[in-house]
Amino acid sequence: MNILVLGGTGMIGSAFLSRLDQTQHHVTAPSSEELNLTQAISIQSLDLDSVDILINCAAFTQVD
Repeated sequence: MNILVLGGTGMIGSAFLSRLDQTQHHVTAPSSEELNLTQAISIQSLDLDSVDILINCAAFTQVD
C-alpha cells in the first residue's frame, strides 16, 4: 500500500511514521517545505491517484 502522511515531522506524525516504518508499506511524508498546506497550489500539485491511504497529522502550532 502507498501511504501519504501529512505532518510527519510533528509529535503525532513522527509516532505514526515510527510504526509505519515497521511495515512493508511504501510511506511518503513530505516536509512542510516540500508541501505547504497553507498554499492551494501546493496541495493541488499532489498526485493522489497513487495514494491508497492519507493520514493527516498536520496541525498549526503556537496558535495562542
